[in-house]
Amino acid sequence: MKSQEDVVAYLAEAEQNAIVSMAANKWERFGYWAAMSVHLRKVLGTGHTASPFREFARLAQRLLNDAEVLH
Repeated sequence: MKSQEDVVAYLAEAEQNAIVSMAANKWERFGYWAAMSVHLRKVLGTGHTASPFREFARLAQRLLNDAEVLH
């Protein structure tokens, strides 16, 4: 069984890996690491905290809204 500190460290690694994967256009890998982040946050009982990917999602929503305005 892993300690809480181990899980927190793995969460940080998962979130970093997700961002690196996104930057490299490795979308399947991003999905894997982002899902791992969600899972680990639930395990730690911090699932209600703000996602580190929230700003990416907001940017995507703005781009989507801008594209709809253009069409």
